[in-house]
Amino acid sequence: MKTLPFITELVEARMFFGPKDLKNMSAGKIAEIVFLMFMMLEVIRQYKPDYASNYASDTLKYNTYENMNYAGTDLSNLLAVLNNQDTFKAYIKSESGVAIPLYQINRYLRDVISKSKSNHSDDVTFFWRLEDYLKLYSNSLLRQLRRDIGNWKDLTLANKEQIYLILRREFDKRCSSVDMYLWYKSSFKITENTATADSKLDEAMLTELSDAPYKFQTYPKFSNNELKFYQFRTDSGKLYVVASERFTHNNERAIKVDFGLYTGNNEENIDLSGDFTSDVEGVGDAVRVFSTVKSIIDLELSMRPKLPPTKMVQVRPVMYIEIQGKAEDPSRVKLYNRFARSAGKYFPGFELQNTDTSRAIDGDLLTTWWLKRNEASLYAESSESLQNSKNNAILNKAD
Repeated sequence: MKTLPFITELVEARMFFGPKDLKNMSAGKIAEIVFLMFMMLEVIRQYKPDYASNYASDTLKYNTYENMNYAGTDLSNLLAVLNNQDTFKAYIKSESGVAIPLYQINRYLRDVISKSKSNHSDDVTFFWRLEDYLKLYSNSLLRQLRRDIGNWKDLTLANKEQIYLILRREFDKRCSSVDMYLWYKSSFKITENTATADSKLDEAMLTELSDAPYKFQTYPKFSNNELKFYQFRTDSGKLYVVASERFTHNNERAIKVDFGLYTGNNEENIDLSGDFTSDVEGVGDAVRVFSTVKSIIDLELSMRPKLPPTKMVQVRPVMYIEIQGKAEDPSRVKLYNRFARSAGKYFPGFELQNTDTSRAIDGDLLTTWWLKRNEASLYAESSESLQNSKNNAILNKAD
């Protein structure tokens, strides 16, 4: 009987048919490949649910993962190896503790097969549990992929395309002939309407910023009178650091604000000269991140020098806000432009004065946004402050 062409193609386009294909791999390396395959399946699921459903269905044909099967998918065969390391100890380097959450895997695959809207909370929990069972929590790259892909709908298009390339790089490096990756490399593309994504962000940024900024705290050991550092963590686990520097500009008080996403490994003792990226993640997350930065700026604007109450009215408040970002980061520049254009809404009395692009000492191309306080608002604020001082004086005299 002649084999149908598409069946031949399906069987040949695989990397792991049997134990001899394992080539003395370690259980840890197999665990990494399995994890990356689930991450890739989740990304594919967002755009090509039919392929994802068919692959999940083929994987579930051998859903007890007891042994490698010639007709099984690469994913099901690798899951079988990790689920029965003793059976394959002659072909792999076993690692105690590495296991698979079998029932959770099958639940997730059934959800993928159904092509119905997934339960985000269940999926995020599954990805975390999978990472835990596979003992991959020390791998910062895989951990970040889990966080990002678990919050796919909140990522910018630029972030999604970056993850697409990261997955390609990791599979090319580890296992370039895996069945799912062969299809991904030849047939899969991320297709989104950037205008739609931008309009969503415009709508979010031009209305009131989120009423629920993230909780933030200061870095006392790094802060002083001129420079203060803050940190906050997003719901997806990302850690941001905000720097606020006080200085003089045009003989007026000014503050410079910059912030970044921490990408290092030592969150317990962050080195502020360490690993940061200037990107802002996703539409939903971006609004809350900017809301938190706004709250920190509000706090900085409210701080005045410690002077006797009678002299406080003579101290002019902060007149300038400087915000700076790398011009090479289009997603961040776009967000800053939206933020700066609506300065008067976010910071009453301030307006965008000018934008400047220059080259830093280290060669980075920087864009700077200057917000200036309107003199009219300053007069109104001073009048209110003066009236409050007079009222307090009258009350003190009456007492």
